[in-house]
Amino acid sequence: MPTKKRKNVVLTGFDDPNLSAPEYPDALDGVSGKILRAGLDANNGLRFLMRTWAAPDDDDYVTIEWSPVGIDKWTELWTIHFPVMISTPTVERVIPMPVLNHGQYEFRHKVKNGLGGIYTDFSEASTADIDLYGPGKSLGSSVKPQIVEFPDFLPTTADIITQAVIDANPDFTFTIPAHPDWEAGDTVRYWFTHDTPADNGPPLNTVPFPQTGAVIDLPNTFFNNPLLLDGILFFVYQLIDAAGNPSELSRTQGRILKRSSGLVLAPLIIREQTPDSLIDIPEWQANVTASIPSYPYQPGDQFTIKWGSQTHGPLPLTGVFDFDVTLPPQLILDEFGTSTVTVTTQATYEIHRNGGTDTPATVTEIDVNLWAPGPIPAIPGDPNPDLVPLDVRGPASAPTLNYLDKDDFDDPGAIQALITLWTTPSPRGNDIIEVWWDSPSVLVGTHVLSGEAPGDSIVIDLDKVEIATMGNNIKDVFYTVREQDSKNLNVSLPREVEVDDAIEHVMDEAEFRNVTSWSGDPRGRLTCPALKGGPALPWADRYLEVWIPPSPAYFSDGVQVVIEFHGSIGLDGALPAIAGTTGSQTITLTAETARDGFMFHYGPYVPFLKPIEGFAAPFASAWLRYSVDLGGTWARSVPAVIPVRMYSSNNTCDLSGLP
Repeated sequence: MPTKKRKNVVLTGFDDPNLSAPEYPDALDGVSGKILRAGLDANNGLRFLMRTWAAPDDDDYVTIEWSPVGIDKWTELWTIHFPVMISTPTVERVIPMPVLNHGQYEFRHKVKNGLGGIYTDFSEASTADIDLYGPGKSLGSSVKPQIVEFPDFLPTTADIITQAVIDANPDFTFTIPAHPDWEAGDTVRYWFTHDTPADNGPPLNTVPFPQTGAVIDLPNTFFNNPLLLDGILFFVYQLIDAAGNPSELSRTQGRILKRSSGLVLAPLIIREQTPDSLIDIPEWQANVTASIPSYPYQPGDQFTIKWGSQTHGPLPLTGVFDFDVTLPPQLILDEFGTSTVTVTTQATYEIHRNGGTDTPATVTEIDVNLWAPGPIPAIPGDPNPDLVPLDVRGPASAPTLNYLDKDDFDDPGAIQALITLWTTPSPRGNDIIEVWWDSPSVLVGTHVLSGEAPGDSIVIDLDKVEIATMGNNIKDVFYTVREQDSKNLNVSLPREVEVDDAIEHVMDEAEFRNVTSWSGDPRGRLTCPALKGGPALPWADRYLEVWIPPSPAYFSDGVQVVIEFHGSIGLDGALPAIAGTTGSQTITLTAETARDGFMFHYGPYVPFLKPIEGFAAPFASAWLRYSVDLGGTWARSVPAVIPVRMYSSNNTCDLSGLP
């Protein structure tokens, strides 16, 4: 590369250098010139390598100077002190990216011994070409590359790729036009795909890109792939310059692939929040989504979903495949009817075109169970007026019901729930009654039925510690009834219970940071950008930042803080947790963190956060609580709950595919 030895500011010694020029290990040639973008990103800066001078000694100083190409002035970048003699043949430093920008820079360095010494060694200058913009990109501007030129036997979008066309043409030749930003070392990668955007999948190939443009010969054996479905195929390409900077995906155009006259349809897909082939009450409340897989769509196509004996449609088929259809909840409820056991339902779909109907050869079977023990509510999962509300009795405040004060918590006796069982149908042995305190995630008592008669009264001792975590004020307390190993809950009406200044050990809730505003909830929500640690950490190791505030009454040097967290379906952190999201960590406080609070890293993304990704309505949330053991009595924070949607654009955060 050309170098400059003379500029307006001339320092004695640079005219007669005795050191070789700086080198840049991330340059294309490993020495100087254009710098690979991957190296800049990996090191967050420019790797700068100096050959060790002839007589290194203790207390050497090296001053690095730089000058943007075209600017006739050298500027001191920094001076490096080496208190101990250099013993290696080279010295490497990283010039951070905030110092640099897109452009060409010259660098040189000089060496002296001691603060009072004179500079005795001077290097040649060398050039680093830092290219941060891909083809068609510049500061504040980004232009898509031109549309590819299709084979001459497919000149317009009206032309269809039939089997006859495939057989008659051994090669499908696509011409990618030249672009004005070309430079030696450019490459191009390309797709011929149904995917939108194309880079949802891997490219077909990456090849050198000549200055005059590229000619891509796609053999007709490409169409023999049994996984390639009929439909619209788009040819998309992306230019990559010598430094590794990509352009935008090109402007695109498609051609219809229609190799047969009939419709070969894949079975209906039932998208589940929990992939267990069962639609239970939580799945049903979250809205059941059926997906019609991609097929050779034509404008005007309509569909009908068949769910057992129920139908939904015909309706116009529009959108992006896989085409998701939210099934009406009443349709699923009507098919389940009054059953008290799991029902296997056959689901499929029909495509209507020009008066004809096509359906997949294979139906999709899905189990449905919307039943829970006890009186049947009007709507599964809703509070049931036929479950009599419980009463709460404190050991000190009795016989007064549904009122608790400090004496109830200090008294060794139990706080109890008083429940009168339903009469129709008869209670069943082994069914589970659970008592919840002001939230479907705070379980305070459990009772397994065993021989109780209709209308019997039962007493359940409640967990004072869990009750204490929810603090004072009026609390809604309710109970649920479920079978063993089932998520289906029969929910009672709530009872208001007053907790009158009874709880002393409650700490402030933690604060989720990097929250994005969301119209669906005033708390906002956490999305992919909230994950921290990149790019240094891979996605699997990234984390959410949660601020644990100081709590002077309970925090001190050496105290252990237990942090618990889980993800759940819905926006209130309710149990049961999403599988794989439950975790805890113990943090030992220092004097500083006890005084000031600390930032907790909630993660890593795998395994604790990835299972939350992609939830549609009723969405998902993260629940976090921190606690301190005070000699057997716990001080626990108010649980922090925030909506979470680990899903960005057309993909999950780590681009691993749709859930």
